[in-house]
Amino acid sequence: MVACSLGDLEHWQGGKMAKKGITRRGLLGGAAATAAFAALPRSTQAAGRSADVIVIGAGLAGLTAAREIAQAGRSVIVLEARNRVGGRVLNHALGSGGYTELGGMFTGPTQDHIQALATEVGIGTFPTYNTGNNVFVGGGGRREEFPNNTPFGTAPPDPVVAPDIALAVTLLDQMSQSVPVDTPWTSANAEQWDRQTLDSWLRANTSGSDEFMAVTSAATEAIFGSEPRELSLLYTLFYIAASGMLAEMVRQEQISNELANVNTPGFKGSQQQFADLFYQGGSGGSASSNGSFPQYGTGLNALATTINFKADLKSSSEVPANDSKGAGSLTADLNTETHILTYHAEFNDLSGPATAAHFHGPAAVGVNSKPQVIIKAKPVTSPIEGTAKLTPEQEKDLLAGQWYFNVHTAQNPGGEIRGQVEKSE
Repeated sequence: MVACSLGDLEHWQGGKMAKKGITRRGLLGGAAATAAFAALPRSTQAAGRSADVIVIGAGLAGLTAAREIAQAGRSVIVLEARNRVGGRVLNHALGSGGYTELGGMFTGPTQDHIQALATEVGIGTFPTYNTGNNVFVGGGGRREEFPNNTPFGTAPPDPVVAPDIALAVTLLDQMSQSVPVDTPWTSANAEQWDRQTLDSWLRANTSGSDEFMAVTSAATEAIFGSEPRELSLLYTLFYIAASGMLAEMVRQEQISNELANVNTPGFKGSQQQFADLFYQGGSGGSASSNGSFPQYGTGLNALATTINFKADLKSSSEVPANDSKGAGSLTADLNTETHILTYHAEFNDLSGPATAAHFHGPAAVGVNSKPQVIIKAKPVTSPIEGTAKLTPEQEKDLLAGQWYFNVHTAQNPGGEIRGQVEKSE
């Protein structure tokens, strides 16, 4: 095992959380070489900390791994860059005193492990509401109701989006048949598919209309907990292969919803509370005799050091708008301690080669402004990746939603596709 200083990460040990200046992304980036670990700064806090195993990430997978390690009699430290446990399981407080789920919401057929864990830590279940027809509202206020037992499950049989749905499902099902479930990376096209996102593949192989992409986003958010631009095409095909076919996967989601009224798969309390109780060791939150985690108390005082951003790049967002068929997406994260912005942008179907790309601001939606960060890549080709150190004023404007990302071409020198940079979970 490689030894390294842990004092520069947020971490839990013995039920308490501390925070320093390196993010989980920073640690993973340095993990490529043993020398990078040796270069990490050491602190007096880190000097007395050691464990048999270090788990990076306090999502349900990381918590499960750490829990089993502890049950096996080994010591373990869990590192987490956020100020909470749960990962993609997250609840959002409402003004009424209740909450809504922003991450995982319910369980379905075959999800035996998560249901067993819920029982073990004392989390009950309740029926998920699934009564009546689905409602689809398209462009121009077009509205229709439809049952959830269509050939494509909850996907709308709308004449505008249905052809793209049928085409995408057919092609993805065919491609998934060549992906081995146990070793997806050995597929003949693995490297090619892993270089693409689901979003870029859909835009290249369907009409890529705004309505169809909105339906796609709604589907992937429910199934994967992610936007299409955040999903590797290879991972998507692996997921489909593991389910049999995409149509079957959608049907299983429908079955999960139908069974929800019988088997009560929704968790009582919230999925976030489930993660908290899992971390604490069961209902009541005290350390249990089987080696699960001790209670960490009522307050997590550390602040997250990384803020995530996203932008949808469209010609209709330009000022003035243009008729380009180009589209793209941007994801970025800001380390609020180092003030480093790390970004990744993808785009396609431009009128010609990109001539420049910038972050602009300060500007609200519909307003033009000067460049703040100039993308120095030459040539400017998709995907674009890089970093920039922001001034306090730039950081303030970015956090206030006053930046946009702009891709320029010779035909549209003022910008061909643009998107407002907004915070994302």
